Amino acid sequence: MGGGVVIILLIVIALMAPLLSKWLGTPPDQFNSKLIDPDLGVPKGSFGGASSSHPFGVEPISGRDVFSRVVYGARVSLLVAVLSAVVSTIIGTLLGMAAGFLGGWVDTIVSRLMDLLLAFPQLLFTIALISVVPDKILGIGGTGARLLMLVTVIGFFGWPYIGRIVRGQT
Repeated sequence: MGGGVVIILLIVIALMAPLLSKWLGTPPDQFNSKLIDPDLGVPKGSFGGASSSHPFGVEPISGRDVFSRVVYGARVSLLVAVLSAVVSTIIGTLLGMAAGFLGGWVDTIVSRLMDLLLAFPQLLFTIALISVVPDKILGIGGTGARLLMLVTVIGFFGWPYIGRIVRGQT
């Protein structure tokens, strides 16, 4: 119960990022050079420049508000998680139902593919693919291309868990 409350709280915080950023900090990409010591490049004040207007402090050198960056980053993480879960569920349900219903050689191929994907280190593959993503994929460029690749890779490597359950139930 407590874990569910924390997750719901984090989702609400991520969805309210623009309001929280306005109330408690500054926009995530606003540079605050006046908050940085020009000689050392570190935030002025104690605890990384933490104050009532910058609860988590500011970044060294640029002076960007850390709280705003964390809250806006949570939105991106939430988007990737939800879309990846949708992709995994669709692929896992379709292939699991096909393997369970058709059986025979289809079941064997899908089951061995599940075993192969479960044995592969997802994190290493994700990092490797993200590092070589071209600037444009399907007409989408920049950050959108990287997000598309993240959703695709995480969704593709996540379907065997769902596929095994659906196969067993079918």
